[in-house]
Amino acid sequence: MDKLVKNIIFGVGLILCLAVFLLNIVFVANLANDLSESVSIKFYGILNIGIMTLVTIGLISIFNKCKNIKISKKVQIFVVIILLFLYAFGQIVWINLRDATPVADQKTVHAIAEKMYKGEWEDLKNEKYLELCPQQITLSFCYSVIFRIFNTSSVRLLQYINVIANVITVIAILMITKLIGKDYKINKAKSLILSVTFFTIPLLSTFIYGDILSFPLILFAVYFAMKYVTLNKKYNIFISAILMTLSYMLRMNNLIVIIALIIYFFLDIIKIENRNLKNVGIKTLLLLCFVLITFAPALTAKSIIQNKLNYNKQAKLPTVLYLSMGMEEGSRANGWFNENAAFGWENPIDAKPYYKERISDRLKFFATNPIYTVKFYVLKTTSMWAENTYASIWYNETFNFSDVKNENANQLDEALVGKTDKIQMYQKSLILIIFGTTILVLLTKRKKLSNEVLLLITIFIGGFLFQNLWEGKSRYIIAYIIVLIPVASICVEDLCFFIPFVKKLNNK
Repeated sequence: MDKLVKNIIFGVGLILCLAVFLLNIVFVANLANDLSESVSIKFYGILNIGIMTLVTIGLISIFNKCKNIKISKKVQIFVVIILLFLYAFGQIVWINLRDATPVADQKTVHAIAEKMYKGEWEDLKNEKYLELCPQQITLSFCYSVIFRIFNTSSVRLLQYINVIANVITVIAILMITKLIGKDYKINKAKSLILSVTFFTIPLLSTFIYGDILSFPLILFAVYFAMKYVTLNKKYNIFISAILMTLSYMLRMNNLIVIIALIIYFFLDIIKIENRNLKNVGIKTLLLLCFVLITFAPALTAKSIIQNKLNYNKQAKLPTVLYLSMGMEEGSRANGWFNENAAFGWENPIDAKPYYKERISDRLKFFATNPIYTVKFYVLKTTSMWAENTYASIWYNETFNFSDVKNENANQLDEALVGKTDKIQMYQKSLILIIFGTTILVLLTKRKKLSNEVLLLITIFIGGFLFQNLWEGKSRYIIAYIIVLIPVASICVEDLCFFIPFVKKLNNK
């Protein structure tokens, strides 16, 4: 059983990493600079591929040189602290310069959290948005708790908290990288550089919708889960569960990470050295505790607030609505949010059978048109994984702000949009390095893949498959990229996709 599960993770992970790697070489996806959010996909072009290759080679060369630099641990810590300070300072400057205000779901969630904070529960009894989207109840509640702690409902407060979260995200990546270093030779500098130069995350410090705040919670939940398994210290699984439930309250699609952790704990239970009745019993009980602690607070809080506000629990938008959108063409891109969601919003009680029928019809169409089906999902995957800004620029353009006060807003827009190609190219290179190295790790370490590496691969697999089934958006996949950075920091000797060129650069 242990070997079978690991082989499945290895095989599926390898195929999906190859898919992302190749799609990013061949295609580029661009978001329109307007509220349509439409995605255009085109071939990247020989010239762009050539420049991207040179950038990738340069980065690999830098990583290799950094790996060979010998400095004391104190100096390493000092360098990391300075970089994190600059990382945070740059985001604070960006937040004040951009002066972003929330719109759409961000604005609604903030307004609801503000009413919770002020105790205006009567006003929320007629809030159709919360009744239809109960997953936003816990997010709004978490924000209201933050407002109570700081005694303000300022948007800027949440943005500054995003900065802190981003710094902690980098620290978590470094700590996971160090932890998996017990089984592999790692390049800590590579992990640090990949983390702090993934521009999407600091650019989205202005975005207040739970994503950014949940990243460090996910990563540290993974870290403490790894510590529980590797050190057999039971309290770590409880820390992991608490962090995981907080992340689940912020973003319920973090269920993917929960499932991956359950698989990871299961693999630990069935390890040969743990196969005695007492160990299996204790670890199974701890796994059940993990599941209970992870789900109970979020589900309980949601239910209590629904009851308090007299919401009809049957009126929520059904899961099949999002699955239906995920397999349909739309004005944005294949599988993205589209106008077919309107029926669900207007007729929530009748929505479930309606979307079930749409899914059934769509599946029949896919079955009889296999070429179309392959093309549909290739384009959907490309629209998310080859949109290399991951909507970080789109969300920061002025048309996305509900209240524009900054007189220089249009100039900032032009400056930001003007850098899109450069950000895309750099982050394409990061993607090639992250996924290229992950592919090499899977191939060269196949017989020595630790459960910790398999956990990170499992999270990526879950995210990839889920987003291909669910309503798509390029922003949704960010977590499944950064979770692979520790894997990409494993040294694979001199193996890389540009061996001759890198060797020449390193010898100069």
